[in-house]
Formats: sequence, structure tokens, C-alpha cells
Amino acid sequence: MDAHISYHVDGKMFQTVGSKATKMGDFQPLTSFKNTHQLAASGFTTDLSKLRGLAYSLKRLDAVVYLDMRAFRGNFANCLVQLLEPQRFDLLMGSSILPGLKQIEIFTSYNPWIVVSILDL
Repeated sequence: MDAHISYHVDGKMFQTVGSKATKMGDFQPLTSFKNTHQLAASGFTTDLSKLRGLAYSLKRLDAVVYLDMRAFRGNFANCLVQLLEPQRFDLLMGSSILPGLKQIEIFTSYNPWIVVSILDL
């Protein structure tokens, strides 16, 4: 089933599952975004042979994060997606994600920046 989270320019955030959208809250408008805001977190096994139904159809994407799972020690990883005020690397440095951080991708062509962090658990 198709599921996604959307954060709109006016700050409204929705979770959509199938065709049903549920409002999650009102947050900062993107045009005046400050600080950081976590959008989503998802965990997954590092044994990709156990994942089913994942297929990439080669459709156009804005950005992709690639993971080399061979570098992970544990059996489980966590993916965090957050918005970050541009140029505010200091907000990431004080974060609780640092101890398990394995990979971080920062997409700076967006405002606010989009940060994808992968933690090795």
C-alpha cells in the first residue's frame, strides 16, 4: 500500500496511507524555517535478503540515498529524515544521533535542507 508523509509550504504535515490523508500537525512554514524538525524515522534489517517487495521502477527522482550494507555491524539500522535550517551544521553536532551514525546525506539544494541519517544499531 502506498504511504508517505508530506510537509507543506505552509507548515501543515500529513500522513497519507492509500488514499486517506491524516493531518499530523501544524509546524513552521518552509519559507521561514528555523532550527531542525524530524519528519520521519524508519527501521530496517541490514540483511537485505529478508526484505520483500522492494522494486525501483527507474522513475524520475529528486535524490537517492545509497547504502552499502556490508559496512554495518548490527542486524538493524534506523533511518531518520529531518529538515535543517540552511548552514546550521551546529544543530546536527549536538544531536543524539551521533553515537550510532553510520552515514549522513545532506541535500542542500532545498530550503530548508533535507538530512537523511542512517544509524547502525
